[in-house]
Amino acid sequence: MKKIPLLVILLFSFYMQSCSYIPFVGPTSSVHPLKSVNVGYTENGLASWYGPQFQGQLTASGEIFDMYKLTAASRTLPLNVYTKVTNLDNNRSTVVKINDRGPFVQGRILDLSYEAAKQLGMLQAGVAPVRITVVSPNYYLLAANEKFTIQVGAFTDFKNAFDYRNYLSRYFDSVYINSFYTGKVTYYRVRVGIFDGQQQAQDYAQTIVSPLVKNYFIVAKD
Repeated sequence: MKKIPLLVILLFSFYMQSCSYIPFVGPTSSVHPLKSVNVGYTENGLASWYGPQFQGQLTASGEIFDMYKLTAASRTLPLNVYTKVTNLDNNRSTVVKINDRGPFVQGRILDLSYEAAKQLGMLQAGVAPVRITVVSPNYYLLAANEKFTIQVGAFTDFKNAFDYRNYLSRYFDSVYINSFYTGKVTYYRVRVGIFDGQQQAQDYAQTIVSPLVKNYFIVAKD
C-alpha cells in the first residue's frame, strides 16, 4: 500500500482544525421550552431568519407559516407569546408572535420570519445580535394611543424628498415629509399614512405599498 507523506497528513489535520462550523442542535436536545414566562423577560443573543423554503408549512403551534407575517421560532419561549425584538446593530425593533420551534443552531435564540427580518433590517446579513423582551398579549391594544407610519425613504436633499413625495402621491394617500436633525445633518423622511397600530400599518404596507416600494419600514410616528 502506498504511504501518504507525513507533510500531507499534517496539512490536512491543520486544515480540518482551522475550518469553522456551527454545531447543529437537534430538536431532541436538552433545551426544553419554558412552561410560562413573565412580561418583561429579556434575553440577548443571535437571531436568524427563514422564509420561502418553509412558506405554507405547518408550524409547531398548528398555524400555517406565512413569511409575510410578524412571527418567530424559539426553542425556549412558550408558543403564542409576543416579544419585542430589537436589532442591536441598528436599534430597529418590531413585535413578533412566537408560533414555531427553532432555530436548531447552537448560539442562536430566535428564527424570524422574512417580514420580521425585513423590519429589523437584517435580511442581507442573515444573522444579527438582538434583544428580546416579552410583552403583553394585549401589546397592540395597550399601545392604541401610539400612532405608526410607513417610512419609504430618507434624503439629505429636500428637493429629492419633495420629488419622491410628489411621485408617490400619485399612488398613495397621505404621503408627507418629516424632517429630523441629528445634530450634524437634517434628514427629510418620506412617509405614507398614519395608523392606529403597528399591525394596521403592516397590513397596509404589505397590500398597498409593497408592490411599488420594496424598501420600507414601519416606525412609530414622532
